[in-house]
Amino acid sequence: MYLDVIKKVSEETKECIVGFSGGKDSIVLLDLCHHYFDKIYAYFMYLIPELEFQEVTLKYYEKKYNIKIKRVPHFKISEMLNTGSFRKPSKQSLNIKNTKITDVEKHIKEVFNIEWIAQGLKKADSLSRRPWLEKNKGIDFNKKICYPLANWTDKNIFLYIKKNKLRLPAWYKYSKSSFGCALNFENLSIMKDNFIEDYKKVLNIFPYAEAQIKRNIFHGRN
Repeated sequence: MYLDVIKKVSEETKECIVGFSGGKDSIVLLDLCHHYFDKIYAYFMYLIPELEFQEVTLKYYEKKYNIKIKRVPHFKISEMLNTGSFRKPSKQSLNIKNTKITDVEKHIKEVFNIEWIAQGLKKADSLSRRPWLEKNKGIDFNKKICYPLANWTDKNIFLYIKKNKLRLPAWYKYSKSSFGCALNFENLSIMKDNFIEDYKKVLNIFPYAEAQIKRNIFHGRN
């Protein structure tokens, strides 16, 4: 049941692109694809370029699987710049076209000249994802995007990581979930306390993000 998706897609193609976030799910996904496809490619969407705590993980798995992970801007950056999230909006940013995940997927397929992409979404993580993941059974043959972890749970993920001796990022020492792209209090406070140089990089681009921490200090929740 848990390997049905990747087995079916590996019968369709011998090459696949992997959406790699550096979180636990994408680490398992990359390892699975390494075993089931003759050739794998990968891309990583960054909110702030070259955050060291992310780069450590990217470089580790590049070496482990002998691949180069393509770094591309996260699709949410355009919306954040347009709306002036955590920074003053500029005339230039207001004219930026909002992008979607589909835009990134289309671009990355063109970059690698590969048709299929594997993403690490799971039914268990979101009520909104469950209906369409169940409907397409983890494979969208029209868009050529598959979700090999669709039927997995976090328990399955951690068991796989332990069994295959995969390395979790240092971030998981401080949080149960990956950084993702959320500049919320939890993520920013973890970064400030443990990855200060990366925190400074965030503030260089989104200077008002520090308000998330100061707001919690002011209200006595820190």
